[in-house]
Amino acid sequence: VQQSKIGITNVDLNVAHIVQVKPDTQAILVLPPSFDIWMHRLNARGEMHDIEVVRRLKTADKILRAAHDWDFIHIVINNELQVAVDEVASLAMGAEQPAEARNANLAVASQLYTDVLRELSTFN
Repeated sequence: VQQSKIGITNVDLNVAHIVQVKPDTQAILVLPPSFDIWMHRLNARGEMHDIEVVRRLKTADKILRAAHDWDFIHIVINNELQVAVDEVASLAMGAEQPAEARNANLAVASQLYTDVLRELSTFN
């Protein structure tokens, strides 16, 4: 009996290379629904020093900028965990993301990017 398995990894900006080497890769970026919710979720994990906050913001800056330019990446907004899990599973199995959902998710990613840049400017 042959089983299908899906490998999931956190690859950040290396995803472009992976997709180039293995074109059938489904690249999926899961994002919070807003900057404020992202900050709330991070703060709920425990206190972070400013240096860690800046590191995370700089990484988010790079990822969000790249995600906007890459047409091979799917964006999922994690409003509700189970809905996001179901959407990731569907995309991982090869389902197409409807254009309307993709455009809405890109808009959220664009707003997150704007908010990340704004927040980064407060640390300079």
